[in-house]
Amino acid sequence: MTTTPPLLAHEIYVRVLRIARLDGMSVLGLAGFFALTAAGAGNVQGALVGVLIALAGALELHGASMLRQGDARGIDWLVRSQFYLLLMMLGYCGWRLTRIDLEPLRAAFQIALRSPMMQKSWAANQEMGMTEDQFLQQTYTLTYVLLAIATLIYQGGMALYYLRRRDPVTRALAEE
Repeated sequence: MTTTPPLLAHEIYVRVLRIARLDGMSVLGLAGFFALTAAGAGNVQGALVGVLIALAGALELHGASMLRQGDARGIDWLVRSQFYLLLMMLGYCGWRLTRIDLEPLRAAFQIALRSPMMQKSWAANQEMGMTEDQFLQQTYTLTYVLLAIATLIYQGGMALYYLRRRDPVTRALAEE
């Protein structure tokens, strides 16, 4: 059985830069798109949330830029961007869970009921005595709880990823 040698500090540095750029651009682009969509629909709160979340992507890109320029403090920006995004997403989920609005979900539910598979599934729920409002409430709550859990796992994992690579990245920058 052969084992692969550990990565060189420079290889770790290059990977961190690649991941930070991809993650930062993804967050900035996706949140920016949602902010513009919400603003176009006249949803000021949604646009504000989108902008606040897009800021996390900008922070991550700034950290990557600092690293590319040889500044080891960029890793701190990468870690902070993940915690900032985690805080914003958990805050958003908490806000949505305390201000439940089933109307948009109700419209989507009516469209989904056009599908024979959904009709069959809904019939089973009705047999158990579930009302449409109960079903929508459960779906709404589950959606935001799962989003919060996924965010905690992903952003927490990314922060840990960057933290564990602080020393090799610092060594790689010192070698340049």
